[in-house]
Parts: sequence; structure tokens; C-alpha cells
Amino acid sequence: MYFSFIMTACLLCVVLMCFLHEIKAQAFSQPKLMVDRPVITETDLVTLKCQTPASVSVTECYFKTPYKIIYSGSSCTRTLTGTELLSIEQRQSPADIRVRCYYSGRNGGITSKSADSDASTIKINNLLQPELTVNPLEITETHSVTVNCQTPSAVPVDKCYFHFGKGKQARSFSCVTSLTGAELLSFTDQTLPATVDVTCFYLVSHPSPESTMSTIIIRFPQPELVVNPRWITESNSLTLTCMTPSSVSGAECLLYFMKTKTFRTISCVQTLAGADLLGMVQESSPADVQLTCYYTVEQRGARYQSPHSDTCEVHIERLEEKASTTTQIMSTSVTKDFPKGSTGVITFSLTSEYPDTGRTGVITSSLTSEYPDTGLLSSSPMAAAGSPSPSPPAVEPASDFLETCYLRLAAVVGLVVALGIVLLGVTLICSTRRGGFAKSERSHNINDPPAAFWTSTIYHSEATLRSKILNYE
Repeated sequence: MYFSFIMTACLLCVVLMCFLHEIKAQAFSQPKLMVDRPVITETDLVTLKCQTPASVSVTECYFKTPYKIIYSGSSCTRTLTGTELLSIEQRQSPADIRVRCYYSGRNGGITSKSADSDASTIKINNLLQPELTVNPLEITETHSVTVNCQTPSAVPVDKCYFHFGKGKQARSFSCVTSLTGAELLSFTDQTLPATVDVTCFYLVSHPSPESTMSTIIIRFPQPELVVNPRWITESNSLTLTCMTPSSVSGAECLLYFMKTKTFRTISCVQTLAGADLLGMVQESSPADVQLTCYYTVEQRGARYQSPHSDTCEVHIERLEEKASTTTQIMSTSVTKDFPKGSTGVITFSLTSEYPDTGRTGVITSSLTSEYPDTGLLSSSPMAAAGSPSPSPPAVEPASDFLETCYLRLAAVVGLVVALGIVLLGVTLICSTRRGGFAKSERSHNINDPPAAFWTSTIYHSEATLRSKILNYE
């Protein structure tokens, strides 16, 4: 009886000691397993690290798979190949190997072990990881982006698989494909602006490891800047139109000046004077102002900015008053019947003022019998006298002035001719009464008196003609 009591007491002590040991073991903090490469091939290396609390004196670390415990020693770090992990589990690639770790330490002279860490999964694949390139990384809704899933040269495939956004179903495309921003937004159920994470993989009897991730940014569309006109003076105005897409509402437009790298908030359709534009860039005319425009939109509680428009250039010229250089030059031509074989000259002058210099000059013209056989008398302009500005530009003469000059000149010439005819008749009557010798002498010089008479008469009328023309002016 006494012996059985002693045996029962000893058994209780053993149970109590085991219970206390378990309590001390559970008192250690749970470690954390770190895996540097969650996806590897059979020949790749993966490093396992069991992170333990700094307050615990760790003596040993262990890594374990569902079928085996791997001793690591006190370093708590172990490097293995994909082939070694497959051998431990007695499996073939592709395979997912779940790994945990724990550690042991001394606590109060008693060696205890910690609880297991959370499991980490290592994917082992005999296919190499593809390389993903994305160009460009920033696009608008209407622009396109090219995604290229580059597979190993030894693995020919026709299609690749892309994940657009986390947790989204993979979509199959050509390994090099172009997609618009609108398509990417529909794949991820997003609105502007948005970011889309992309990875890719390929299939050869089983999926390859996924590529590294790339992020595509989808911005608002680019505006168009219209400037009209682009060549102005300081006092002129121009219209700036920052054309935003019709799909964007509530946009605020801004001008960006390339030289000063400053911006100015404006209306999306703005009229500005040249002087105001110079003031914005702190320049003086003449100047060339290069500028772009962009807009901002508030979405989901934040304000987002569009890309800049293409660059426009405005030339602003200094305002200068230019003197008028208009000068009128008159050219006239008249004809009148004269007796055959007669000649005569009528000389007159006009005064012309040149507004650009304020100087005056005398323009002299003459009337001559150019065709002695027909008796036609015509006018021709002569060189200008005085000292006017050299060769002022000619303009069309006033028709009324020319018509009046023609009529007055014809009347004067007609008066001269009529007077000559009357005097000729008187001379002939007087000549008839003279003797035979005088008659013989007249017959010998019959052409001399008319020519001399016309010459003297025409020159005698020069003052009258000049007076009439100058009085008209």
C-alpha cells in the first residue's frame, strides 16, 4: 500500500514537470520565416532565414517541410537549390513546397523550443522566368502602350498570359501586343486617372514563373493649344484656346511659359493684349514668347494634372508710326489737229508735293507736233525740275482732274488755231493787193509764214495756258 502511494506520487511529478516544460516552451515568441525567392527553377538557389527574438538565446534552428525536418544549426539560415527541395519532398517540378521554421533555446537552465512560424510557399519550376518590358509607362486614354513578354529563346511559344491588376484573371495575347488606355481601364474596372500593375507568364505543359511587375500610369488626355494670331504688336490682342477633351468636365486651364518656367491660371478661352502677355513673362518688345497649356481636374477627392500641350510661339512687335510716302504723279496726253507741215511747242508746269519729305518740285511737260505730215499735236511729260525726293512711287491720277485738263487744254489749243486762221486770212487779203514782184516773192516763201506764225503764236499762248492750269489747282 505504501509502495503504490510512492509510485503514484512519482508519476504525478513526472507529469507536472512535463507540463511545466511545455509551458516554458510556449513562452518563446513565434519566429518569422523569410524566403528571398518565392519562385525558382530546379537549378536556382533559395535562401531561408528564421528570424528569432533578440531577447532569446537561440541554440538551434530547424526548417521543416510536410515530410522532413532540416537542421540548420545556430545560424538559422539555410540555402538550398530547387532540386534539393524536390528531393526532400520526393517530387518533380513544377511543385509548390510549403516550409516552416522553429528554434530552441535555454530558459532557466531548461532547453525549450518555440512554436512553428507561418508557412511560406516556394514554387519550383523547370521553366525560366520571362522578362516583361512596357513602353511607354505613361499614356492617356486614347494612346497605346506596348507590352512585351520576352520568353527564353529555347522556349518557343505563340501566346503569353498577362495579369492586369492584382487578383484579376489572366488574359492571353500575343507575347508582344499593344493596348489602349481605355482597354486597360476596362480590364481593371477603373476610371481616370489610374495605375495598372502588369505581370506575364507563359505555358509549356505547365505555367512558367511570373515576370517582375511593371506599373502603367493612365493620365488625362493632352489638350490642344490654339493661338490666333501669332504675330501681334503690344496694343493688339490675341485669343488663346486651351482645348480640353469633351469627356473631361470641370477642368481648370493653365498657361505654362517655357522660358521662365512659370504658369498662370486662365480661362480655357482667353483674350490677351500683347502688353499683358509681355507682363506675364517680364519681357519687352520685340519678343518671342513660347508657351504651352494644361488643365487640372478634381477626381475622388484629389486634383490631377493633364499632360502639356504642344508648344506654341507668339511674336510681339514694338508699335511704330510710319510716315506716309504717298506721292501723286500725273501723266496726261492730248491730241489736236494742226495744219500739215506745221510745228509748235506749248510748255506748262505743275507743282507736286511729296508728303514723306515735305519738299516740292516742278514737273514740266510740253506739247509738240510729233507728226508733221498729219498735223497731230500730242503732249509728253518732261523731266521734273527743282529738287523733289528721288522717283516717288506713282499712283493712279484722278480721272476728273485729267478730264478737266484735257478739256481746258483742247479749248486753249482751239483758240490758238482759230486766231491763227483769222490772221492768216487777213494776211492773204493784204498780199493779193500787192504787185507782181511781191506775189512772186510770197509764192517763193509760202510755207515760211505759217510755220513762224504757229511757233510765235503757240509760244505767245504759253503764259495763258500755264495760268489756266495753275488756276485750276
